[in-house]
Amino acid sequence: MREANWDEIFQKRSDDTVNAPEDRLSSFLPWEDWLTFLITAVVFMSVVSSIDGAGWVSDMPSLYPIGFSALVIGYA
Repeated sequence: MREANWDEIFQKRSDDTVNAPEDRLSSFLPWEDWLTFLITAVVFMSVVSSIDGAGWVSDMPSLYPIGFSALVIGYA
């Protein structure tokens, strides 16, 4: 039985070429990152919606742009 090390398992093969634009995008931003961002955004924006809808302060600006900006900056 042959033993493999971690470098052999996870190394990129030389015949793996990235040709299509969607392949280049998925290698830069994996789908797991987008899924995590989407789940976090749904949860975070539901909290923003709850606080915004509470009406604690009558002249409070919308929290949606601030919340979305915080998500994007946090992802970056």
